[in-house]
Amino acid sequence: MKEVAQPRIVELGFKATIGLFTSIAFSLALGRTYIRIVQTRTVTLDDAFFFLAVITLIAGTTTLYITIPYLYVQKHVDPDTTVITPEFIALLQRCMRLQLATNMLLSVTLFAVKFSFFSPDKCISGAIVITIPIAILWRVRIGLRRKLCLGAILCVSVFTMAV
Repeated sequence: MKEVAQPRIVELGFKATIGLFTSIAFSLALGRTYIRIVQTRTVTLDDAFFFLAVITLIAGTTTLYITIPYLYVQKHVDPDTTVITPEFIALLQRCMRLQLATNMLLSVTLFAVKFSFFSPDKCISGAIVITIPIAILWRVRIGLRRKLCLGAILCVSVFTMAV
């Protein structure tokens, strides 16, 4: 009978780490929200995406906390020694559903944060920042190849925003 290996990260340490990083993210989100409200005194579309990200982060972390014990049970399953009962299959199915919910919520969090950076006012100001140097660059008396190279370097922010 082979021995089942112990996990590298204990369950309590895993929960503590997730709780720590989530609380840091939540604290930074509260700070950002406070600064935005004090500065602009309005709530814009990018703020709405950011609030969605905070809500889904909290929900995803909550489902992850619920899922953690199931993950550790799932890791300790040994096909040679574990008795597969209908209750155990139901437990694994619940674990899979919770993992799916966690992944979906945290994916929405990531995309909501990305979309908060693509608000119309930021895209318009980004387009202005890009077009002004390009317009000036076309008037400079250098070769076409150098103009294209400099234009590409100046437009790197477009690729950065897309990523």
